[in-house]
Amino acid sequence: MKQVDKAFQSYFKLVEKAREGKYDSNKVSPPNYLDKEGFYLLDFPNQMFQIKDNYLRIGVPKKFREEFGYEQKEIQTLFTYKEVRNKNIKRLQILPKANAKYFKYRLVYKEEKNPIETKEDTFLSIDLGVNNLATFADHSGRSAIIDGRKLKSINRWYNKEIARLRNIKDKQDIECDTKQIKKLFKNRRNKIHDYLNKTVHKIIEHCKDNRIGTVLVGNGKDWKQKVNIGDKKTKTLSRYRSTHSSRS
Repeated sequence: MKQVDKAFQSYFKLVEKAREGKYDSNKVSPPNYLDKEGFYLLDFPNQMFQIKDNYLRIGVPKKFREEFGYEQKEIQTLFTYKEVRNKNIKRLQILPKANAKYFKYRLVYKEEKNPIETKEDTFLSIDLGVNNLATFADHSGRSAIIDGRKLKSINRWYNKEIARLRNIKDKQDIECDTKQIKKLFKNRRNKIHDYLNKTVHKIIEHCKDNRIGTVLVGNGKDWKQKVNIGDKKTKTLSRYRSTHSSRS
Protein backbone atom coordinates (compact mmCIF):
# COMPACT_ATOMS: atom_id res chain seq x y z
CA MET A 1 0.00 0.00 0.00
CA LYS A 2 2.89 2.35 0.72
CA GLN A 3 4.22 1.82 -2.80
CA VAL A 4 0.78 2.58 -4.26
CA ASP A 5 0.49 5.69 -2.09
CA LYS A 6 3.94 6.83 -3.20
CA ALA A 7 3.06 6.29 -6.86
CA PHE A 8 -0.12 8.36 -6.59
CA GLN A 9 1.66 11.12 -4.67
CA SER A 10 4.15 11.40 -7.53
CA TYR A 11 1.28 11.43 -10.03
CA PHE A 12 -0.56 14.27 -8.30
CA LYS A 13 2.66 16.30 -8.01
CA LEU A 14 3.19 15.96 -11.76
CA VAL A 15 -0.44 16.97 -12.39
CA GLU A 16 0.13 20.12 -10.34
CA LYS A 17 3.33 20.91 -12.23
CA ALA A 18 1.54 20.39 -15.54
CA ARG A 19 -1.18 22.85 -14.51
CA GLU A 20 1.52 25.41 -13.69
CA GLY A 21 3.11 24.86 -17.09
CA LYS A 22 6.26 23.35 -15.59
CA TYR A 23 5.76 19.85 -17.01
CA ASP A 24 4.43 18.32 -20.23
CA SER A 25 0.85 17.21 -19.53
CA ASN A 26 1.09 14.56 -22.27
CA LYS A 27 3.65 12.74 -20.15
CA VAL A 28 1.40 12.61 -17.07
CA SER A 29 -0.73 9.49 -16.52
CA PRO A 30 -2.07 7.74 -13.40
CA PRO A 31 -0.30 4.60 -12.14
CA ASN A 32 -1.29 1.47 -14.05
CA TYR A 33 -2.51 -1.82 -12.66
CA LEU A 34 0.07 -4.56 -12.41
CA ASP A 35 -0.28 -7.12 -15.20
CA LYS A 36 -2.21 -10.18 -13.99
CA GLU A 37 0.82 -12.32 -14.83
CA GLY A 38 3.22 -9.80 -13.34
CA PHE A 39 5.12 -9.76 -10.07
CA TYR A 40 5.45 -6.99 -7.53
CA LEU A 41 8.25 -6.24 -5.11
CA LEU A 42 8.07 -7.33 -1.46
CA ASP A 43 8.67 -4.55 1.03
CA PHE A 44 9.78 -5.31 4.61
CA PRO A 45 10.16 -2.79 7.46
CA ASN A 46 13.35 -3.11 9.50
CA GLN A 47 11.50 -4.96 12.29
CA MET A 48 11.13 -7.97 9.99
CA PHE A 49 14.79 -8.57 9.15
CA GLN A 50 18.27 -8.33 10.63
CA ILE A 51 21.87 -8.47 9.46
CA LYS A 52 23.90 -10.94 11.49
CA ASP A 53 27.07 -12.99 10.88
CA ASN A 54 27.38 -11.73 7.28
CA TYR A 55 23.87 -12.93 6.49
CA LEU A 56 20.65 -11.10 5.84
CA ARG A 57 17.95 -12.87 7.87
CA ILE A 58 14.27 -12.38 7.06
CA GLY A 59 11.68 -13.60 9.52
CA VAL A 60 8.82 -15.75 8.19
CA PRO A 61 5.51 -15.03 9.99
CA LYS A 62 3.85 -17.94 11.78
CA LYS A 63 0.58 -17.42 9.88
CA PHE A 64 2.41 -17.73 6.56
CA ARG A 65 4.20 -20.90 7.68
CA GLU A 66 0.96 -22.50 8.79
CA GLU A 67 -0.97 -21.54 5.66
CA PHE A 68 1.68 -22.69 3.17
CA GLY A 69 3.31 -25.48 5.17
CA TYR A 70 6.63 -23.67 5.30
CA GLU A 71 8.79 -24.97 8.16
CA GLN A 72 11.69 -22.50 8.29
CA LYS A 73 11.29 -19.58 10.67
CA GLU A 74 13.62 -17.38 8.66
CA ILE A 75 15.18 -17.02 5.21
CA GLN A 76 18.91 -16.39 4.99
CA THR A 77 21.00 -14.96 2.18
CA LEU A 78 24.60 -13.80 2.09
CA PHE A 79 24.84 -10.09 2.87
CA THR A 80 26.55 -8.37 -0.06
CA TYR A 81 26.14 -4.71 0.91
CA LYS A 82 28.84 -4.51 3.57
CA GLU A 83 29.44 -0.82 2.87
CA VAL A 84 25.97 0.01 4.26
CA ARG A 85 26.11 -2.28 7.29
CA ASN A 86 26.33 0.67 9.69
CA LYS A 87 23.74 2.79 7.91
CA ASN A 88 20.31 3.54 9.32
CA ILE A 89 18.53 0.89 7.24
CA LYS A 90 14.79 1.48 7.06
CA ARG A 91 13.44 -1.12 4.65
CA LEU A 92 14.30 -4.24 2.70
CA GLN A 93 12.83 -4.73 -0.77
CA ILE A 94 12.83 -8.00 -2.74
CA LEU A 95 12.64 -7.35 -6.48
CA PRO A 96 11.58 -10.03 -9.01
CA LYS A 97 13.72 -10.03 -12.16
CA ALA A 98 13.29 -11.65 -15.59
CA ASN A 99 9.69 -12.65 -14.86
CA ALA A 100 10.66 -13.92 -11.38
CA LYS A 101 13.35 -16.25 -12.70
CA TYR A 102 15.62 -14.72 -10.10
CA PHE A 103 15.40 -12.08 -7.38
CA LYS A 104 17.47 -9.19 -6.08
CA TYR A 105 17.23 -7.36 -2.82
CA ARG A 106 17.57 -3.65 -2.17
CA LEU A 107 18.18 -1.88 1.13
CA VAL A 108 16.62 1.51 1.77
CA TYR A 109 18.50 3.63 4.29
CA LYS A 110 18.55 7.21 5.47
CA GLU A 111 21.73 9.17 5.08
CA GLU A 112 22.53 12.79 5.75
CA LYS A 113 23.59 14.63 2.63
CA ASN A 114 26.98 16.30 2.65
CA PRO A 115 26.79 19.10 0.09
CA ILE A 116 29.86 19.47 -2.09
CA GLU A 117 31.11 22.99 -2.70
CA THR A 118 31.54 23.68 -6.41
CA LYS A 119 33.16 26.47 -8.38
CA GLU A 120 31.31 28.81 -10.70
CA ASP A 121 31.62 28.38 -14.46
CA THR A 122 32.89 24.81 -14.16
CA PHE A 123 31.61 21.99 -16.33
CA LEU A 124 32.35 18.50 -17.58
CA SER A 125 31.26 17.44 -21.08
CA ILE A 126 30.77 13.71 -21.74
CA ASP A 127 30.30 11.89 -25.05
CA LEU A 128 29.18 8.27 -24.81
CA GLY A 129 30.15 5.73 -27.43
CA VAL A 130 31.00 2.11 -28.16
CA ASN A 131 34.75 1.58 -28.52
CA ASN A 132 35.24 4.68 -26.39
CA LEU A 133 32.65 4.16 -23.66
CA ALA A 134 33.01 7.71 -22.33
CA THR A 135 35.11 10.59 -23.60
CA PHE A 136 35.07 13.57 -21.28
CA ALA A 137 36.67 16.99 -21.03
CA ASP A 138 36.24 19.76 -18.49
CA HIS A 139 36.37 23.55 -18.53
CA SER A 140 40.12 23.64 -17.95
CA GLY A 141 40.94 21.34 -20.87
CA ARG A 142 41.57 18.19 -18.83
CA SER A 143 40.30 15.17 -20.73
CA ALA A 144 40.21 11.37 -20.57
CA ILE A 145 38.83 8.39 -22.46
CA ILE A 146 37.32 5.29 -20.82
CA ASP A 147 37.74 2.20 -22.98
CA GLY A 148 34.53 0.51 -24.11
CA ARG A 149 36.11 -2.37 -26.03
CA LYS A 150 36.44 -4.44 -22.86
CA LEU A 151 32.73 -4.05 -22.18
CA LYS A 152 31.89 -5.05 -25.75
CA SER A 153 34.22 -8.05 -25.45
CA ILE A 154 32.52 -9.21 -22.23
CA ASN A 155 29.11 -8.94 -23.84
CA ARG A 156 30.20 -10.75 -27.01
CA TRP A 157 31.77 -13.68 -25.12
CA TYR A 158 28.69 -14.28 -22.98
CA ASN A 159 26.37 -14.00 -25.97
CA LYS A 160 28.35 -16.64 -27.89
CA GLU A 161 28.44 -18.99 -24.90
CA ILE A 162 24.72 -18.56 -24.22
CA ALA A 163 23.95 -19.19 -27.90
CA ARG A 164 26.10 -22.35 -27.85
CA LEU A 165 24.36 -23.75 -24.78
CA ARG A 166 20.92 -22.85 -26.12
CA ASN A 167 21.70 -24.73 -29.31
CA ILE A 168 22.53 -27.81 -27.22
CA LYS A 169 19.37 -27.30 -25.16
CA ASP A 170 17.19 -27.07 -28.26
CA LYS A 171 18.65 -30.29 -29.69
CA GLN A 172 17.68 -32.01 -26.42
CA ASP A 173 14.12 -30.61 -26.69
CA ILE A 174 14.47 -28.67 -23.44
CA GLU A 175 12.05 -25.73 -23.46
CA CYS A 176 13.29 -23.55 -20.59
CA ASP A 177 16.76 -22.15 -20.08
CA THR A 178 18.98 -24.41 -17.99
CA LYS A 179 20.58 -23.38 -14.70
CA GLN A 180 23.90 -23.00 -16.50
CA ILE A 181 22.39 -20.57 -19.03
CA LYS A 182 20.65 -18.58 -16.30
CA LYS A 183 23.94 -18.35 -14.44
CA LEU A 184 25.65 -16.99 -17.56
CA PHE A 185 22.95 -14.32 -17.93
CA LYS A 186 23.43 -13.34 -14.30
CA ASN A 187 27.23 -13.24 -14.56
CA ARG A 188 27.10 -11.17 -17.73
CA ARG A 189 24.70 -8.72 -16.16
CA ASN A 190 26.85 -8.39 -13.03
CA LYS A 191 30.06 -7.83 -15.01
CA ILE A 192 28.47 -5.17 -17.18
CA HIS A 193 26.88 -3.45 -14.20
CA ASP A 194 30.20 -3.48 -12.37
CA TYR A 195 32.09 -1.99 -15.31
CA LEU A 196 29.52 0.77 -15.85
CA ASN A 197 29.28 1.59 -12.15
CA LYS A 198 33.07 1.94 -11.94
CA THR A 199 32.97 4.22 -14.98
CA VAL A 200 30.36 6.46 -13.37
CA HIS A 201 32.32 6.46 -10.09
CA LYS A 202 35.49 7.58 -11.88
CA ILE A 203 33.65 10.48 -13.52
CA ILE A 204 31.99 11.52 -10.26
CA GLU A 205 35.33 11.49 -8.42
CA HIS A 206 36.82 13.71 -11.13
CA CYS A 207 33.97 16.18 -10.61
CA LYS A 208 34.37 16.12 -6.84
CA ASP A 209 38.15 16.53 -6.93
CA ASN A 210 37.86 19.52 -9.27
CA ARG A 211 34.68 20.98 -7.73
CA ILE A 212 32.81 20.82 -11.02
CA GLY A 213 29.24 22.08 -10.81
CA THR A 214 27.72 21.12 -14.17
CA VAL A 215 27.84 17.85 -16.15
CA LEU A 216 26.75 17.78 -19.79
CA VAL A 217 26.00 14.36 -21.33
CA GLY A 218 25.36 13.66 -25.02
CA ASN A 219 21.99 12.10 -25.84
CA GLY A 220 23.57 8.99 -27.39
CA LYS A 221 20.96 8.77 -30.16
CA ASP A 222 23.40 7.02 -32.51
CA TRP A 223 24.40 4.17 -30.15
CA LYS A 224 22.19 1.56 -31.78
CA GLN A 225 23.35 2.56 -35.24
CA LYS A 226 26.98 2.34 -34.17
CA VAL A 227 26.60 -1.01 -32.43
CA ASN A 228 26.45 -3.66 -35.13
CA ILE A 229 27.46 -6.98 -33.61
CA GLY A 230 24.49 -9.20 -34.36
CA ASP A 231 21.14 -9.94 -32.77
CA LYS A 232 19.80 -6.73 -31.22
CA LYS A 233 18.07 -8.57 -28.42
CA THR A 234 21.28 -10.11 -27.12
CA LYS A 235 24.15 -8.07 -28.51
CA THR A 236 23.13 -4.41 -28.36
CA LEU A 237 25.12 -2.58 -25.71
CA SER A 238 23.23 0.67 -25.92
CA ARG A 239 20.49 -0.34 -23.49
CA TYR A 240 23.07 -0.97 -20.78
CA ARG A 241 24.61 2.45 -21.21
CA SER A 242 21.34 4.36 -21.34
CA THR A 243 19.94 2.58 -18.27
CA HIS A 244 22.94 3.00 -16.01
CA SER A 245 24.07 6.44 -17.08
CA SER A 246 20.63 7.86 -16.41
CA ARG A 247 20.60 6.47 -12.87
CA SER A 248 23.80 8.13 -11.80
